[in-house]
Amino acid sequence: MKKVFTLIILSLVMFSCSKDDIAQEETTAVELTESKTIVYKGISYTVQLDQHGEIDKTDLNQDLIKAISSSHVVELSEENTIYLYDQIDEVNSLITAKTSSLSNKSGVSYQKSGVAQSTGYQHEYYRGFPLGGTGNFAYPSLRPHGFNDLISSAIVTNYSARGYLAQYFEHDNYQGRIYTLILAPGEIKYNPNLRSVGMHDKTSSMVGRYL
Repeated sequence: MKKVFTLIILSLVMFSCSKDDIAQEETTAVELTESKTIVYKGISYTVQLDQHGEIDKTDLNQDLIKAISSSHVVELSEENTIYLYDQIDEVNSLITAKTSSLSNKSGVSYQKSGVAQSTGYQHEYYRGFPLGGTGNFAYPSLRPHGFNDLISSAIVTNYSARGYLAQYFEHDNYQGRIYTLILAPGEIKYNPNLRSVGMHDKTSSMVGRYL
């Protein structure tokens, strides 16, 4: 009888532990790890990223949720901000404005390797095989390189004295949604997880060029 009673107690303890473990896993699954600012149609929103690097959409309005999944994305290296644009003309206007402002900076004497480089990585946090280019480069299709829809993280470095632009396109031949990064001289931009900009495993063509 004592043995039966002992087995029942042990079973209850194990069941209780299992429930605690499950609850802990569920809590971890929704844990928020970082905040970012999204600017869309001139309005700023503070959003949270979960442990998977995705934007938590729980309290966001439907227009913003749709924009996150369908709009073009621009990031500037000096800001923890994601800019969303519905039209490519809006992106091009920003690029033109930044080109003008960067070219008008005087006294730029940043010296290192003297070049800019954009590299996409096969996995998150810069793991797996890299694919990128230095200075002005273009990949109209990543398929011949075995990289179609495989880029999960990116690093862009600008050790030149000029502004630099890196763009990751959703489709071949620079079509579809665009993820754009603009860097001033001497800046570096890390994105360890492209889920934060909705481009995880979604890049099919890419370019880099000096501004």
